[in-house]
Amino acid sequence: MAITQAERYAQDVYSSLRLYAVWPPGLSMEIGAYGVLQGKWFRHIGNIRDKFDIQFSVREGKVPVQLDFKSTGTSLSTIEATLSADDGPAVKSGEIRTKLSFKTAWSSYCRVRDATYNMLLNQDAVNAKIMEAFERGLWQGGFAYVHGVFKAKSTTIISSSSDGAEIDLSGRAMAGQALDLADAQAGITVKSQQGISNQIVASAGLTPFMCLSGMRPKNRILALFGLSPRRIETFFTAEEEGAAMVGSHNKVLILEPDISIATANELEIDPREAYHVVEI
Repeated sequence: MAITQAERYAQDVYSSLRLYAVWPPGLSMEIGAYGVLQGKWFRHIGNIRDKFDIQFSVREGKVPVQLDFKSTGTSLSTIEATLSADDGPAVKSGEIRTKLSFKTAWSSYCRVRDATYNMLLNQDAVNAKIMEAFERGLWQGGFAYVHGVFKAKSTTIISSSSDGAEIDLSGRAMAGQALDLADAQAGITVKSQQGISNQIVASAGLTPFMCLSGMRPKNRILALFGLSPRRIETFFTAEEEGAAMVGSHNKVLILEPDISIATANELEIDPREAYHVVEI
C-alpha cells in the first residue's frame, strides 16, 4: 500500500522529534481531541469532552522551547544578502534571500519558535474514564487521544510535492546571521517556488505538535516470541510465573493487535487486567 503525504510527514516528525504531527499542518489541535492512528498520522474525529462526557482540566506551559526538523535531503542556503548601514559605517541588518531545496517529494522543513507545552492536569482520572467507556463498548481499542499540545508563537512548515522542489524566500536578518524562516518580525515573503505543496510561513498561534495516549495490552510479548496474533502458549510452570503472565492456567497471553473486549472475554480476563491507557 502506497504511503500518503500525511503519513510521510507524520513519520518524519515522529522519527526526528518523537512527537506526533498535526495534519494538515495549519489545523488547530486541542487537548482532549481523539481519533485513530494510521502509521504515525493522527486522524482527528472529535473531542472526549463532547463525545464521551469526560471532563478535564489543562495546565498551560510557561517555558518556551524551539523545535525544528527537516526531512533527509532537505537543505537551506543563503543565495543573496543586501546589507544596509544604520547610523554610521557599522552594518546592522539587511535583506537576506534564502533557498529551501527538497531532494524528494513529500519532504518537509519545519521550524517552531517559542512553543509552550500545554497538558492535562488530571490524566489519571481521564484514563480511568476512558477505560470505563471501553468496558461499555463506547471507546474503540484503536482510538488515541491528545493529552498535550505545543502551542507556538511562530511556525513555518513547508513541504514538497515533487522531487527537486525549491522555494525562495526573502526577509530581514542581522548582519552575519542566516534568515530565520520562523521569525514573524522578519517580514518574510516568497519570491518564487516550484513543486511546493504546503506553505505556512511565520504563522502565529499554531499547534504543530502533540502528545498522544492510547490503550495498549499490559503484556506485549507477541514480538518477543515471534508468535501470530491470538495465540496462547504455555511457557511457564507455576513456579516460573513472572511479569509476562496474564490470567490463569499458567498461560502467556498474546493479545491481538486490534484491542477489543471480545479478546478479553474470550480469554476470561477482566479488561482492566488485560489493558491500560498509556502514553504512546
